Amino acid sequence: MLIIYTALNYDNIDRTNGEKAERFEWLDITQTVSNSLSMGSDRIWSVIETHSYYDKDFDQVQLVIVHPQNEPVPPKEKWDINTINAKALNIELSPEGDFLGYEWDFIDRPPTIGDRLMTAEPIDHSTQFREVPRDWVVSKVEPYERSSDAPYPLIRLCWCVAYREPIAV
Repeated sequence: MLIIYTALNYDNIDRTNGEKAERFEWLDITQTVSNSLSMGSDRIWSVIETHSYYDKDFDQVQLVIVHPQNEPVPPKEKWDINTINAKALNIELSPEGDFLGYEWDFIDRPPTIGDRLMTAEPIDHSTQFREVPRDWVVSKVEPYERSSDAPYPLIRLCWCVAYREPIAV
């Protein structure tokens, strides 16, 4: 099953030491509250909440909310994850299940088979970016629905294949 770890507040992330706000891994077991883990550095994080998402066959994806161990946990209304208001979280995966990226869906528009993954590159303007196509195309979308009051109503696993430029003849 895919486990998605996310920090409850992004200000807690120490990017200079390699920590990430989200982390993804495949495990055979679910995480439980109080488990300890790393978000990319030597600092220990604790599992604060877990949320299960299921597909039509009852396969599971787990969203795990974490916070630095031994630091006070703020009230839920101050958690960054509860202020995102996304309709879905789209997880982009290679055919082997390697993590390619993720995006929040704010308008409830699921990816379409054949969609090319995009990334953003900065331009000369300090707050603007341009979209750049990546070398991956969506080949299958698997929706997983929440079973509790989880932050996102839906998690979609977007399986992707390598994009090949058409050859002119």
